[in-house]
Amino acid sequence: MVSKNILLVDDESKIRELLKIYLEKEGFSTCQAADGQKALEMLRQNSYHLIILDLMMLGRYL
Repeated sequence: MVSKNILLVDDESKIRELLKIYLEKEGFSTCQAADGQKALEMLRQNSYHLIILDLMMLGRYL
């Protein structure tokens, strides 16, 4: 079975890390972005099956 790629976008590192631990334990592959700008850069270079996005991040929005 091919692992599904999930992009985690949140400005809180603890939230990203908790999601990463849980999702990888369930067999998913994860990547992380701390802000919208980094997430956009990652989306230009890779494709993801799912994006989990914090809608209330500080700074610039997607």
